[in-house]
Amino acid sequence: MNRPDATYDVIVVGAGPSGTILSYVLAQNSINVLLLEKDRLPRYKACGGGINLRTVQLIPFDITEIVENTIYGAMVSHKNGPPILRTYHKPLTYMVMRDKFDYFLVRQAQAAGVNIIDQCRVLSVDTKVERVIVQTTMSEFTASIVVGADGANSVVARSSGLVQKGKRSIGIDCQLMVDDQSRAKWEGIAGLEFGRIYEGYSWIFPKQNCLSVGIAGPDKYANYLKTRLFHFIEKQRFRYYEIQSIRGHALPHGYHSGSLTTSRSILLGDAAGLVDPLTGDGIYFAIKSALLAAPIIMKSITDGKVALAEYKQVVNNELVPELKMGNSLSILVGRFPRLFVYLLTKRDRVWNFFYRVLRGETTYTNLKRKLGPLNFILPT
Repeated sequence: MNRPDATYDVIVVGAGPSGTILSYVLAQNSINVLLLEKDRLPRYKACGGGINLRTVQLIPFDITEIVENTIYGAMVSHKNGPPILRTYHKPLTYMVMRDKFDYFLVRQAQAAGVNIIDQCRVLSVDTKVERVIVQTTMSEFTASIVVGADGANSVVARSSGLVQKGKRSIGIDCQLMVDDQSRAKWEGIAGLEFGRIYEGYSWIFPKQNCLSVGIAGPDKYANYLKTRLFHFIEKQRFRYYEIQSIRGHALPHGYHSGSLTTSRSILLGDAAGLVDPLTGDGIYFAIKSALLAAPIIMKSITDGKVALAEYKQVVNNELVPELKMGNSLSILVGRFPRLFVYLLTKRDRVWNFFYRVLRGETTYTNLKRKLGPLNFILPT
C-alpha cells in the first residue's frame, strides 16, 4: 500500500487488531513502523465479529462508522431446551464484519504514518546482534525489533523459536443469509447455545445484512463441528436461509507455555496464545497485549537498547490471571452446561456478573475473590 524503505525501527507482521493498534500507537510516538500483511487488504477474516464494551474502551478512536448491530441481550439455551432472553438497558457488544473492522484499523494506522505493505508474506525472521532481518516474498527488510501479530500459526513465533504448545480450540463461522423476518427477530440480540459441544458453544450474531452463525470447541472435536453447526442452524427453523463464506479458524490458548519474547522479537494476541478459553474472544487480548507492549518497545527504541523481557512479566500480571480463570470457567461450563444455562437465565446475580464482564466493569478474577473459601469449585 506504500512504497517501502528497507530499514525501520519496528516491523510488525500481521494487520489484525493487535498489529494495527500497536503500529498506530508507535507511529503516534514518532517510531518508524512497517506493517506487513500476507493477504490483500481488505481481507476476509473468519470470526463472529463481536467487539464487547471492554474492548471498545481500549481502542483509541471511535469505531461507530463500521458497527453493524448493537447487542443489548442474548437468547440463551441448552441444546435440549428452549431459549430464554436476558437483556440489559445499555450496550454489551458491538457487531462488526471483520474485513471492515480490520481495514478500518489499518486506515487509522496508515493515517498515523505507518508504512503498510499487503500481499507480502513473511518467509523467515533472522535475529542478529544489532538488527533483525525479515525475509519476505517481496524483499528483505531490517529493523531493531520485529513483532509477531500474525495469528495462531505465527511465522514470527516459529522463526524466533517461540512456538506455543498450549490448548487450542477450533471455531467455524458462516454468514447466513435469511429472510427479513428472521433477521429482524435477532435485532439487538445475540444467540448463545451451550451443551452441543464440550467446553464450547454455538452462537448467532446479527449483522446488517446477515447473521454470523458459528460454533467453537476443543480441537479434538474438529471433525464434528461442521455437522453440529448445521444441526444448530436447522434448530432455528428459519423460513429461508443460505450459507455463505463458511470458514474455520484456530483459537489458541497457549499463554501458559513457552516465552513471548526473544532479544529482538515479541508476540501479541493470537500469536502469543492470548485467547479467552471461555468465550473464544481474542480481540480484547490482542489489543490489550498491543497496548502493554507499546511502551516497552518505545523505550527500547528511544533508549537505543532493546530490552523486551519486561513484556512477559506485564502479560503475566495483567492478562494471565484472567485467562486462567477463563479456562477454569470453561471447564466448569463444559462439565455442567445445563446448570450454567439455568444459572445464567434464572439467577440475576450470575447474569449481572457476565454482562459486567462484557462491559469492562468487573473481571473473571473478581469472581474467584468473591467466592472466598468456595473458590475450590473452580477447576485449575
